[in-house]
Amino acid sequence: MTVLRNSRNIGGVSIMGRSYLIPTLRLRDGLSLDAFDQELAAAAARAPGLYRNSPVVVDVSAVTDVQELGRLCEIVRRAGMTLAGITGVQDGKFQNSGLPLLTSGRPVASASNKRPAESTLVIPGNIRGGQQVYGHGSVTVLGSVHEGAEVIADGDIHVLGTLKGRALAGVTGNKSAIIAVTQFKAQLVSIADVYMACEENPNGVIQQKPTRVILQDGQLSFLSQSS
Repeated sequence: MTVLRNSRNIGGVSIMGRSYLIPTLRLRDGLSLDAFDQELAAAAARAPGLYRNSPVVVDVSAVTDVQELGRLCEIVRRAGMTLAGITGVQDGKFQNSGLPLLTSGRPVASASNKRPAESTLVIPGNIRGGQQVYGHGSVTVLGSVHEGAEVIADGDIHVLGTLKGRALAGVTGNKSAIIAVTQFKAQLVSIADVYMACEENPNGVIQQKPTRVILQDGQLSFLSQSS
Protein backbone atom coordinates (compact mmCIF):
# COMPACT_ATOMS: atom_id res chain seq x y z
CA MET A 1 0.00 0.00 0.00
CA THR A 2 1.32 3.39 -0.94
CA VAL A 3 0.42 6.10 1.55
CA LEU A 4 -0.25 9.54 0.09
CA ARG A 5 1.05 12.23 2.42
CA ASN A 6 0.50 15.51 0.55
CA SER A 7 0.90 17.01 -2.89
CA ARG A 8 1.42 20.27 -4.71
CA ASN A 9 1.56 21.34 -8.32
CA ILE A 10 4.42 23.17 -10.01
CA GLY A 11 3.40 24.00 -13.56
CA GLY A 12 2.37 20.74 -15.18
CA VAL A 13 4.14 18.60 -12.59
CA SER A 14 2.41 17.20 -9.52
CA ILE A 15 4.79 16.59 -6.61
CA MET A 16 3.44 14.10 -4.08
CA GLY A 17 4.83 12.89 -0.78
CA ARG A 18 4.49 9.12 -0.50
CA SER A 19 5.98 6.44 1.72
CA TYR A 20 7.08 3.02 0.52
CA LEU A 21 8.02 -0.08 2.50
CA ILE A 22 11.21 -1.57 1.05
CA PRO A 23 13.23 -4.44 2.59
CA THR A 24 16.67 -3.61 4.00
CA LEU A 25 19.65 -5.93 3.54
CA ARG A 26 22.16 -6.00 6.37
CA LEU A 27 25.26 -8.15 6.75
CA ARG A 28 25.24 -10.35 9.82
CA ASP A 29 28.03 -9.70 12.28
CA GLY A 30 31.19 -11.47 11.15
CA LEU A 31 29.83 -12.37 7.69
CA SER A 32 32.38 -11.75 4.93
CA LEU A 33 31.42 -10.26 1.56
CA ASP A 34 32.35 -13.55 -0.11
CA ALA A 35 29.92 -15.44 2.14
CA PHE A 36 27.25 -12.77 1.64
CA ASP A 37 27.68 -13.05 -2.14
CA GLN A 38 27.23 -16.82 -2.02
CA GLU A 39 24.20 -16.71 0.29
CA LEU A 40 22.41 -13.99 -1.69
CA ALA A 41 23.12 -15.67 -5.04
CA ALA A 42 21.86 -19.01 -3.71
CA ALA A 43 18.67 -17.43 -2.35
CA ALA A 44 18.01 -15.64 -5.66
CA ALA A 45 18.58 -18.87 -7.59
CA ARG A 46 16.12 -20.80 -5.40
CA ALA A 47 13.35 -18.23 -5.76
CA PRO A 48 14.04 -16.00 -8.79
CA GLY A 49 10.47 -14.73 -8.96
CA LEU A 50 10.72 -13.48 -5.38
CA TYR A 51 13.93 -11.50 -5.77
CA ARG A 52 14.18 -10.46 -9.43
CA ASN A 53 13.93 -6.65 -9.78
CA SER A 54 12.86 -6.32 -6.13
CA PRO A 55 13.86 -2.92 -4.69
CA VAL A 56 16.09 -3.12 -1.62
CA VAL A 57 17.95 -0.75 0.68
CA VAL A 58 21.41 -1.79 1.90
CA ASP A 59 22.52 -1.07 5.47
CA VAL A 60 26.17 0.00 5.19
CA SER A 61 26.84 0.61 8.89
CA ALA A 62 29.43 -2.22 8.90
CA VAL A 63 31.08 -1.20 5.60
CA THR A 64 34.53 0.31 6.04
CA ASP A 65 35.48 1.94 2.72
CA VAL A 66 34.29 2.91 -0.75
CA GLN A 67 35.79 -0.20 -2.39
CA GLU A 68 33.86 -2.46 -0.02
CA LEU A 69 30.69 -0.44 -0.65
CA GLY A 70 31.13 -0.80 -4.41
CA ARG A 71 31.51 -4.54 -4.15
CA LEU A 72 28.50 -4.85 -1.85
CA CYS A 73 26.32 -2.93 -4.30
CA GLU A 74 27.56 -5.06 -7.19
CA ILE A 75 26.68 -8.24 -5.26
CA VAL A 76 23.11 -6.97 -4.77
CA ARG A 77 22.72 -6.02 -8.43
CA ARG A 78 24.18 -9.32 -9.62
CA ALA A 79 21.53 -11.13 -7.55
CA GLY A 80 18.91 -9.38 -9.70
CA MET A 81 17.76 -6.85 -7.11
CA THR A 82 17.32 -3.12 -7.65
CA LEU A 83 19.33 -0.95 -5.28
CA ALA A 84 17.02 1.81 -4.03
CA GLY A 85 19.60 3.41 -1.73
CA ILE A 86 21.80 2.93 1.33
CA THR A 87 21.19 3.52 5.02
CA GLY A 88 23.30 3.40 8.18
CA VAL A 89 25.72 6.07 6.91
CA GLN A 90 27.81 7.40 9.80
CA ASP A 91 30.01 10.47 10.20
CA GLY A 92 29.37 11.67 6.65
CA LYS A 93 30.89 8.51 5.19
CA PHE A 94 29.84 7.73 1.59
CA GLN A 95 28.21 11.14 1.16
CA ASN A 96 29.81 11.37 -2.29
CA SER A 97 29.07 7.79 -3.35
CA GLY A 98 26.40 8.88 -5.81
CA LEU A 99 23.87 6.59 -4.09
CA PRO A 100 20.65 7.81 -2.45
CA LEU A 101 21.19 8.18 1.30
CA LEU A 102 18.13 7.10 3.27
CA THR A 103 17.26 7.54 6.91
CA SER A 104 14.37 5.94 8.75
CA GLY A 105 11.65 8.36 9.74
CA ARG A 106 10.07 5.81 12.03
CA PRO A 107 11.23 5.06 15.58
CA VAL A 108 12.55 1.56 16.20
CA ALA A 109 10.51 -0.30 18.81
CA SER A 110 12.16 -1.15 22.08
CA ALA A 111 13.56 -4.65 22.43
CA SER A 112 11.77 -4.90 25.76
CA ASN A 113 9.45 -7.86 26.25
CA LYS A 114 6.71 -5.46 27.29
CA ARG A 115 4.31 -5.17 24.33
CA PRO A 116 2.83 -1.70 23.69
CA ALA A 117 -0.89 -1.17 23.28
CA GLU A 118 -1.77 -1.22 19.61
CA SER A 119 -4.73 -1.07 17.28
CA THR A 120 -5.76 -3.91 14.97
CA LEU A 121 -6.61 -3.59 11.30
CA VAL A 122 -9.17 -6.22 10.29
CA ILE A 123 -9.41 -7.30 6.63
CA PRO A 124 -12.82 -8.96 6.15
CA GLY A 125 -11.94 -11.01 3.04
CA ASN A 126 -9.00 -12.23 0.99
CA ILE A 127 -5.92 -10.26 -0.05
CA ARG A 128 -5.32 -11.01 -3.71
CA GLY A 129 -2.08 -11.21 -5.65
CA GLY A 130 -0.52 -7.80 -6.24
CA GLN A 131 -2.27 -6.22 -3.25
CA GLN A 132 -0.43 -4.91 -0.20
CA VAL A 133 -1.91 -4.17 3.22
CA TYR A 134 -0.11 -2.25 5.95
CA GLY A 135 -1.24 -1.80 9.55
CA HIS A 136 0.32 0.55 12.09
CA GLY A 137 -0.65 -1.96 14.78
CA SER A 138 -1.55 -5.59 14.19
CA VAL A 139 -3.34 -6.99 11.13
CA THR A 140 -5.98 -9.74 11.16
CA VAL A 141 -7.03 -11.21 7.83
CA LEU A 142 -10.35 -13.09 8.02
CA GLY A 143 -9.70 -14.73 4.65
CA SER A 144 -6.51 -15.85 2.89
CA VAL A 145 -3.41 -14.05 1.62
CA HIS A 146 -2.94 -15.14 -1.97
CA GLU A 147 0.37 -15.73 -3.74
CA GLY A 148 1.92 -12.40 -4.73
CA ALA A 149 0.05 -10.50 -1.97
CA GLU A 150 1.75 -8.90 1.02
CA VAL A 151 0.73 -8.12 4.60
CA ILE A 152 2.91 -5.73 6.62
CA ALA A 153 2.38 -4.78 10.25
CA ASP A 154 4.14 -2.95 13.06
CA GLY A 155 2.70 -5.63 15.35
CA ASP A 156 1.32 -9.15 14.89
CA ILE A 157 -0.19 -10.73 11.78
CA HIS A 158 -3.07 -13.22 12.03
CA VAL A 159 -4.42 -15.00 8.95
CA LEU A 160 -7.55 -17.09 9.51
CA GLY A 161 -7.23 -18.67 6.08
CA THR A 162 -4.11 -19.74 4.15
CA LEU A 163 -0.97 -17.62 3.93
CA LYS A 164 0.42 -18.09 0.41
CA GLY A 165 2.02 -14.66 -0.06
CA ARG A 166 4.31 -12.60 2.16
CA ALA A 167 3.88 -11.63 5.81
CA LEU A 168 6.17 -9.06 7.45
CA ALA A 169 5.46 -8.53 11.15
CA GLY A 170 7.12 -6.14 13.61
CA VAL A 171 8.58 -4.05 10.78
CA THR A 172 9.53 -1.18 13.13
CA GLY A 173 11.76 -3.54 15.11
CA ASN A 174 9.21 -5.26 17.35
CA LYS A 175 10.98 -8.55 18.06
CA SER A 176 8.08 -9.90 20.12
CA ALA A 177 5.68 -9.77 17.17
CA ILE A 178 4.25 -13.05 15.91
CA ILE A 179 2.69 -14.43 12.73
CA ALA A 180 -0.19 -16.87 13.24
CA VAL A 181 -1.97 -18.59 10.35
CA THR A 182 -4.45 -21.43 9.88
CA GLN A 183 -2.47 -22.89 6.96
CA PHE A 184 1.12 -22.01 6.09
CA LYS A 185 2.22 -21.95 2.43
CA ALA A 186 4.05 -18.62 2.50
CA GLN A 187 6.49 -17.21 -0.03
CA LEU A 188 8.31 -15.13 2.58
CA VAL A 189 7.93 -14.22 6.24
CA SER A 190 9.79 -11.84 8.51
CA ILE A 191 9.74 -10.56 12.07
CA ALA A 192 11.62 -7.34 12.85
CA ASP A 193 14.71 -7.52 10.61
CA VAL A 194 14.90 -11.32 10.24
CA TYR A 195 13.64 -12.64 6.90
CA MET A 196 13.13 -16.11 5.45
CA ALA A 197 12.16 -17.02 1.90
CA CYS A 198 10.09 -20.21 2.08
CA GLU A 199 10.92 -22.08 -1.12
CA GLU A 200 10.22 -25.27 0.82
CA ASN A 201 8.32 -25.92 4.03
CA PRO A 202 10.45 -24.65 6.95
CA ASN A 203 11.30 -27.06 9.74
CA GLY A 204 8.44 -27.23 12.21
CA VAL A 205 5.64 -26.55 9.74
CA ILE A 206 2.98 -29.25 9.40
CA GLN A 207 0.73 -28.90 6.36
CA GLN A 208 -2.96 -28.27 7.05
CA LYS A 209 -2.19 -27.34 10.67
CA PRO A 210 -2.35 -23.92 12.37
CA THR A 211 1.17 -22.46 12.59
CA ARG A 212 2.83 -19.69 14.59
CA VAL A 213 6.06 -17.95 13.63
CA ILE A 214 8.13 -16.32 16.38
CA LEU A 215 11.58 -14.78 16.66
CA GLN A 216 13.76 -16.81 19.02
CA ASP A 217 17.49 -16.29 19.61
CA GLY A 218 17.75 -14.20 16.46
CA GLN A 219 16.13 -16.83 14.22
CA LEU A 220 12.59 -17.52 13.03
CA SER A 221 10.96 -20.54 14.65
CA PHE A 222 7.90 -22.29 13.18
CA LEU A 223 5.47 -24.02 15.52
CA SER A 224 2.59 -26.07 14.10
CA GLN A 225 -0.12 -27.70 16.19
CA SER A 226 0.38 -31.44 16.02
CA SER A 227 -3.22 -32.36 16.81
